Amino acid sequence: MCLHPWQHPAKHGRENGGVGMGASRQTASLLLVLLLPAVPCSAWEKTQSSGLSVLALTADGDAIIAGSGNGPGPVSAARVAAATGAEMWRTSIVDDGGANAVRIDGGGNAIVAAVRFAADRSETLVVGKLSGTTGTELWRYTLDDGAPSAIAVDGAGDVIVGGGASQAANFFVVKLSGTTGAELWRAGIVDGGSTAVAVDAAGDVIAGGSVNGAVRQGIADARRAGAEGRRSGACSESG
Repeated sequence: MCLHPWQHPAKHGRENGGVGMGASRQTASLLLVLLLPAVPCSAWEKTQSSGLSVLALTADGDAIIAGSGNGPGPVSAARVAAATGAEMWRTSIVDDGGANAVRIDGGGNAIVAAVRFAADRSETLVVGKLSGTTGTELWRYTLDDGAPSAIAVDGAGDVIVGGGASQAANFFVVKLSGTTGAELWRAGIVDGGSTAVAVDAAGDVIAGGSVNGAVRQGIADARRAGAEGRRSGACSESG
């Protein structure tokens, strides 16, 4: 049963002036006033024809959602009000593909990473920065033969994207200007795919993912200097 978020009528048994479980008890009604920070039921529900792949929350609790239909299809991002579930805006990202990651930057804008499929099913990485207020596209970056898996935003607002491609050294990380979307650097690291990226306090980028080899698969991690993308730590593998 779903509890009302602020009040719930209940009954309790009273025996000898206290609450008890005895058979000879008197039943009295009382009103419980509850403050529940997390309620095990929905305050509202949002339904739409397209699926949801990724979600991030703004500072005021609104949800930025992105996804496509049942399988590859048109990809859009939307902002949903925390209080009511009302859709505040919706923006198209790609005509055919899938949404893989979304992050909110320090200005409250949404960074959405998606893959776009061509007619021959080749892949293009697409990253778009959307106004958190209106959903207007502020910039767009594309990279042929690439699919994103993860996004991070550094302290300066620049965007780091990790992913994979079919080319050699296809475990890649790319850093984009948060202001313009221009590519600041790109690093192809090993044969595999990047599935996670993070930025440390110094602004250096740490990427992790899978490594493909002739006899083993493992996990690779590489630290990249945030300013220019040069390697600042050894690459390690574990089988």
